[in-house]
Amino acid sequence: MERKARLEGGFASMRPIVSLSLFYVLFLSMESVLEERVAAFLPPDAVAFAESVAAAASLVGFLLYALVRMRVPGFASLIHVSGTLSAVGLLTTSLVPGAPSLLGSGLATMLFVGFAGAAAHEALARRFADGPEIARAVGGAYAAGIVVQCLLMAVAPTPVVLVLLLAAPAAAMPVLAARCLGEDGVGLEGPPAPSGQGRPVRGVALLALLIALMTCVFSTVDVNLTSAQADGLADLGAWTRLFLAISALVAGEVTDRLDHRWEPGLMAVVTTLASFAVFAVLQGAPWALASAVYYLGSGFFVVFYTSAFMLVARESGCYALWSGMGGALNSAVSLLVAAPALALVSERSALAETAVILAILAAMLAVTFLVILGPRPEPALPLFDEKDAPVLAAPTSDERLAAFALEFALTERETEVLQAMVTSRQSVQDLARTLCLSRTAFYRHVASMNAKTGTANRVELMHFFFDWVPGPQDGTSDQR
Repeated sequence: MERKARLEGGFASMRPIVSLSLFYVLFLSMESVLEERVAAFLPPDAVAFAESVAAAASLVGFLLYALVRMRVPGFASLIHVSGTLSAVGLLTTSLVPGAPSLLGSGLATMLFVGFAGAAAHEALARRFADGPEIARAVGGAYAAGIVVQCLLMAVAPTPVVLVLLLAAPAAAMPVLAARCLGEDGVGLEGPPAPSGQGRPVRGVALLALLIALMTCVFSTVDVNLTSAQADGLADLGAWTRLFLAISALVAGEVTDRLDHRWEPGLMAVVTTLASFAVFAVLQGAPWALASAVYYLGSGFFVVFYTSAFMLVARESGCYALWSGMGGALNSAVSLLVAAPALALVSERSALAETAVILAILAAMLAVTFLVILGPRPEPALPLFDEKDAPVLAAPTSDERLAAFALEFALTERETEVLQAMVTSRQSVQDLARTLCLSRTAFYRHVASMNAKTGTANRVELMHFFFDWVPGPQDGTSDQR
């Protein structure tokens, strides 16, 4: 039984990572297919703008997911349908003739990919946002997505063959996401109940502004590279995208080792270095070198904005809205920046482009300091210790736990689960494995304790336990 629980825990921890990596495979492959097809109908300068418009369509999918998630019952079937529509849209985009129909098909497909991808983001955020490895999970998912996309592009001789190969990931992604949400005790037949105190509005606004400014820099570099490739000035090749995978893995490791207060500072340095790719090209440096610098920075950026908003989702308790908001914000700002950046590139004015990037970098550094000095994210898993107990509480930790179990009529197994939760910093899958439980059974016990204590979720249950004060004699509480 212990071996079975260990295997279930291992597979359970990988499923949301696989689901998110499949989203990246679909999203990035769709961008490549659309870029290649649009280049046959539009002038080179318009290709980068068309790609930004298509990517922004995924923003609609992310927002639509949050809206429908809150209001429509029987939501699991909608997640599955979005995957099927993504596969159909991919095939249609690879076959339709003419620019208008191509763009229409591409926009619709990116919307469906965004909708299904929002479910994958929520699944990973719920699974890892309460532990210390959320950036590693995001970085691993993104790196895997990049590698798989490169392999598919290498073996597919035509866009049509590539799309056919993508049918399986399109169908599997929403199925995995829905299963992960179900395992985490999230009811997909009704709207979820948000919980948590949330980060102050000012803190979220500053974080969004910082990510928007960084997006301006990365989008400007991307427009330069895309225009150069469409003009035939550069052949970047697929191999340079592997730098994205490398940097995502490194970013995940570094980010999880840093205190959350210093992550914006790290990203400010990375963004500044990435901006030098534009300066290098303006001075005649090889395009391949510029693309390598850009991709190395982009991997860090994806991990940063994705994990940052997943932590916002944890703090607010509204996972459906905030889990994928980092990617949605990046797509929206990229669309807004595309036209001005394209105008700068078209004018071939090195002085103007340099001045704009330097101004953005100055604003980014100012906002970075405000974010660093702002409120810190709440810790995910508080740990109970006897010294944390109120001064008037005489019982030991074991006695206090027993009094709590008696007061709220917890079963013996529920008491074991609660004790493991409040005395260990292990992730949920590790806790379940230690207790020889499946993840689903673990959350079933948590849901039962939530009902008995009037709490909404696992973290709220733990905070309630820490704040609860046992009575002096009979184990009844003085605080509820």
